[in-house]
Amino acid sequence: MTSLKLMLRYPWYSVDSTSWVVTGRLGSIYIPRRRNGKWIYDEDSWKIAVSSQSPNKKEAGRHIDTVSSMERELVLDYLHEKGYKLGKSEFKMEAQSYILQENERWAQAKKGMSKGEKRRVEILIEEGVSNKYQLRDEVNIIYFLDLEKSIEKYPRQFKINKSNTLF
Repeated sequence: MTSLKLMLRYPWYSVDSTSWVVTGRLGSIYIPRRRNGKWIYDEDSWKIAVSSQSPNKKEAGRHIDTVSSMERELVLDYLHEKGYKLGKSEFKMEAQSYILQENERWAQAKKGMSKGEKRRVEILIEEGVSNKYQLRDEVNIIYFLDLEKSIEKYPRQFKINKSNTLF
């Protein structure tokens, strides 16, 4: 149970989850809200797809390539502040017998393809969170470490959310 509202409401000793790694492996990163030049961790984060191969590229507002320029700048500011780059890739189609170059990798599984069908190859122009899941994992770990630092230390008062009470 890693709902931010629950983590902030109750005085947990420890919270264990794989959501950060699943998020990264599915091509997304967590970005905290920003207000008055400060990152805000006690509000729900923004999960944005950044993978160069993400199917979210087709949906407006779901991928870094389909958000507003202001939202894109926010993501890039966060990445830069944490010491990471977005990265850049190009793609081409090659025969299945093609020998990959040092900066290339298959971007399409061979399984289920007919013998003469061409496969998609990703050319890594610049490594970054868009083309390296390990970097997305690192950024997501940093997000949760920063979230942990932002939470009031123990002992802290239990907070009742009055809007959800019956009386």
